[in-house]
Amino acid sequence: NTDPVPRFPELLHQILKDTEADGDEAKIISWLPCGRRFKIHQPKAFAKKIMPRYFRHGKYKSFLRQLSLYEFRRGGWGKTPGPKGSYEHPYFVKDRLDMADLVLRVKNRSTSKSAWTLVKRDGETA
Repeated sequence: NTDPVPRFPELLHQILKDTEADGDEAKIISWLPCGRRFKIHQPKAFAKKIMPRYFRHGKYKSFLRQLSLYEFRRGGWGKTPGPKGSYEHPYFVKDRLDMADLVLRVKNRSTSKSAWTLVKRDGETA
């Protein structure tokens, strides 16, 4: 098989699409109604039932590390808006797989410009 391995953001889009289609699995992970955030409702079930189908491991902490490396923000902590346990990225939007190419992995946090600094409050790029 010579198909390229999907990048993490594309894979995450696929997970959310597949679980939404399943119905029961949407109780484990799903998009929130706004379409700009997703939530992992049942982390243990996500690691056990869903992650092994898409990743070579079922380590939830490793998944969270990937979210961090791609600059996803976790909602409901401190001053970050959104429901607790939800995640968002300015370029990760439901039904907009074309924008996933803009979700980049941070190589060096001290020298990299954050995707969040490139987006104005109204959602337009700077």
